[in-house]
Amino acid sequence: MIMIKHYRRPVAGITVGGEKARLTAGVLTKFTNALAAKEVSLYAIGNGENHISFFVDEAEAEKTTLILTDTISKTPFESMSVKRNMGLISITGPELLNTPGLLYKMLAPIEKEKLNILSITSSYDSILMIFDYTDAEKAYKLLNAYIPLKIGVFKKAKERVKEIIKRIIPPKK
Repeated sequence: MIMIKHYRRPVAGITVGGEKARLTAGVLTKFTNALAAKEVSLYAIGNGENHISFFVDEAEAEKTTLILTDTISKTPFESMSVKRNMGLISITGPELLNTPGLLYKMLAPIEKEKLNILSITSSYDSILMIFDYTDAEKAYKLLNAYIPLKIGVFKKAKERVKEIIKRIIPPKK
């Protein structure tokens, strides 16, 4: 079953960038070890060819920025940017692994309402979407209303449950 969660507290994204980053072994470890040593919890990590973004509770944005600034001097990264006041939506469930086109279908109501996804990251049965904070609530409501109605995974699950119940409890004659 797909679960959708809206993290109510705003998050901040701190992005570090550098052209040689992807060629440096263990570069992610340098950052995560420094953050762990100062007890910074990460909501998500996103990456591109030349950058890594760390998403943290907005209350920890300054602390995280200072830690990452210090760590940059020991890595091939050259730049940093900070974006605040973002909202995080998580979508989890085994259907994400076994339903081709599911992400595409989930994005339809987001696109229709012209909400901008600032970042998206996924791992097997989990997708994290990051929006401007005010758009996150709208996205959460859209996804909750849309997914059960428009995506066939729930219908299939309901049919399977009915079949199992029939085997366990025969229909009355």
